[in-house]
Amino acid sequence: METHRKSYVRPVRATWWTARKEYILYMIREATAVLALWVGVELMAMCLAAVLSADPQAWILSLLSHPVTLTLNILALLAVAYHTYTWYKIFPKGLRIFTSRDPANTHLIPAPLLTASLYFVTIVASVIILCALTFS
Repeated sequence: METHRKSYVRPVRATWWTARKEYILYMIREATAVLALWVGVELMAMCLAAVLSADPQAWILSLLSHPVTLTLNILALLAVAYHTYTWYKIFPKGLRIFTSRDPANTHLIPAPLLTASLYFVTIVASVIILCALTFS
């Protein structure tokens, strides 16, 4: 059956995300993926240098000491920190963990405790990785 009615399509401006502060922060969070892409490209370049270069250590050191690379790595670190903060902030809203399996006694683990445990695990893992890389 063919219809001649035109469906309603609500117009969406290209600047929709500038309407509210929450949308702006969301778009900033999503933009952190660009700097994550940079880190991936940088790691791939290091892997290729390790395989193809005659002196991979010198090539990688020259790459990492370049001012553009340093700037992009600092921006990537800030972007990852912001992304982690926002992710840990919304985590308790998306995952509900109960303290008991008994359906009559369903108490949620408090959101601040969940968030604090995420930060604790992140800090411990970061210290372990930093020590492993420093003292190996």
